[in-house]
Amino acid sequence: MASRKSPTRLAAYSLSALLAFSLASAAASHENPSQPPLTAGQRAAVLDEVSEVFGRYYPDPALTKLMVERLRRREAEGAYAQCADMAAFTSQVTKEMRAVSKDGHITVWPYEKIPDDLAAETLLGSPQDNYGFKRVELLPGNIGYIQMTYWANPRLAAPTAIAAMNFVAHCDALIFDLRGNGGGDEIMGQFLSSYLFAERTHLADVLVPSEGRLQQTWTLEWVPGPRMPDVPVYILLNRLSYSASEAFAFPLQQCGRALVIGERTRGGCHAVKYMSFPEIGVNIRVPYTTQVKPGTNESYTEGIVPDIPATSENALSAAGVRATSDLLPRETDPKKRFSLEWALAFYKVDLKPVLLDLTALREYVGAYGDAKVLLAGDQVCLQRKDRRRQALVPLGGDDFKFEAPSMARYRVRFTRDSKRHIDGFIYQDSDGDSYPPMKRVK
Repeated sequence: MASRKSPTRLAAYSLSALLAFSLASAAASHENPSQPPLTAGQRAAVLDEVSEVFGRYYPDPALTKLMVERLRRREAEGAYAQCADMAAFTSQVTKEMRAVSKDGHITVWPYEKIPDDLAAETLLGSPQDNYGFKRVELLPGNIGYIQMTYWANPRLAAPTAIAAMNFVAHCDALIFDLRGNGGGDEIMGQFLSSYLFAERTHLADVLVPSEGRLQQTWTLEWVPGPRMPDVPVYILLNRLSYSASEAFAFPLQQCGRALVIGERTRGGCHAVKYMSFPEIGVNIRVPYTTQVKPGTNESYTEGIVPDIPATSENALSAAGVRATSDLLPRETDPKKRFSLEWALAFYKVDLKPVLLDLTALREYVGAYGDAKVLLAGDQVCLQRKDRRRQALVPLGGDDFKFEAPSMARYRVRFTRDSKRHIDGFIYQDSDGDSYPPMKRVK
């Protein structure tokens, strides 16, 4: 059906973080009690426009047909007659379409002028939250770790991204933590991916059916800093990881450059267009592209399946276990092997805690030189002179690690006499060094 109306604005975006705008708009409209009652004619006009827009742009014609059929059927059944205003109606339309497509990008909401800054992709990102780079550090075993809460536009965030990648440039393995990352500017993912290959590499194809074309995504020819083509990469995802996070993880997983660890994602493989129709009182966000594996139609419309399933809470520990286990067989330097074995023990106990009953824990309680081992609830703690009390976590045997991440380089090994009674402890560090023993005070 030809449209009788023209959108006042048509803009294409790959920025899924702009979902916040449409959600906030819908919420604001729900709170506006002054809207006039919705008529059957208004509902019909909206359904006609939705049908045309999705017929023209949505990349899956079969799904479009099913979505439109459901909307028409529900309207004929009178399901929308109780919708008192446009906010309630468009909210229901959105739910119906998402129920069929499983596509969280689809949104229909009451009309309001799309703000000018929505078109300014360079505004996606804020220095107040470090452009989404929440944590960048080296974990035990010389494993680089980058946690990102969203994907900022590189035009603003490039210096921060460069600093993050250069910080981890000498790591032996690299973890990208994208748990809870709902998306943003996928160009940042292309930029970071470029550090992971020795040369320009074809990452993905993007199908644009409405324009009859295919565009390719490649890594960049040059990056500011060392490349890491041989560093094993692990990507943490959960059910909240979406859109640009998936666009980053999928190509790296498919070409064997990274292992995905965690939970299946939601499946946001489309870029979107924002369209406004003031004459009928709605805005529409319609997906119009699909990212696929190069040379195929393989995508992640139903979510990315992890290579190593893990709960969101355990994904980082699972990645630590896998990374150190992957590194150990190829490491010949005794000192580095010790450090990896040390780290592996830490990650394993985080993944599967060693549980000791109170009787076993009480064995360690006592005075040791200028230190005391105390029992606080079901946990032993080490107290040295006037220093802050440090909680200890059992590693197995008589070894304990410090609970505080700042003490990850150290652990405590209790010693026993010939009668198997605890008679002291030794500090050890991840370099393999031991400190003078602390003998138990009789």
